[in-house]
Amino acid sequence: FSITPSPPPPPPPLLSGDDLLLSEFPPLFAQVQCRFEADSNGRLLLEESSAELEQLVENASMLVGLHPDEATEAIVDAALAHNKPFIVLPCCVFPNLFRSRRLPNGREVRKHEDLVEYLVAKRSGIQIAHLP
Repeated sequence: FSITPSPPPPPPPLLSGDDLLLSEFPPLFAQVQCRFEADSNGRLLLEESSAELEQLVENASMLVGLHPDEATEAIVDAALAHNKPFIVLPCCVFPNLFRSRRLPNGREVRKHEDLVEYLVAKRSGIQIAHLP
């Protein structure tokens, strides 16, 4: 896997008067590119350098997955196991890959709405927000 710090944001536009002009910002987050899987207890299943990634998750202030494909549930499980806030923007459901996923009523997770319901059911307090 590789850890790539996000590039710093561009400097703010030039300001006049007594405004402070900052030209450099430290990276605000690290982007981790690796196979990210968790078992049913949220423990990370890693192929290499697992201690380093486990430490990153443990020290993270939150976990974010934007269109994380197969890693969606693993991100949620790892966040819950480590008591971390999380944001995921679920995308593909992969019903044939994750055949064991079941809704509280026992129905198979087949559609996007099912996946959202399935993830929300993992723990009370998980909220759904809709992007405009």
